[in-house]
Amino acid sequence: MTGDTVLLGNGASIYQAFANTLLAGPGSVVRAGTGVPTLPIVSPACGLPPITCGTSDVLVGPGQRLGPLALASTGGCRCSTAAR
Repeated sequence: MTGDTVLLGNGASIYQAFANTLLAGPGSVVRAGTGVPTLPIVSPACGLPPITCGTSDVLVGPGQRLGPLALASTGGCRCSTAAR
């Protein structure tokens, strides 16, 4: 996972994290270590048309499935423990 700030919920498990700020909940695991990201992730930005970000946050609860989400339809996305 790569980002300026990466938030791992309780018990989350990811392969690798590249973040300026890594917030890891209790029991979360980064299996192959961490590092500093190279931002922006794509440089120069690929030729996508301008998009307007959404304003509604999305919360995916334990055991819940959600998606697919439309491009830029959300403000933020939080996946709880055991979300798929």
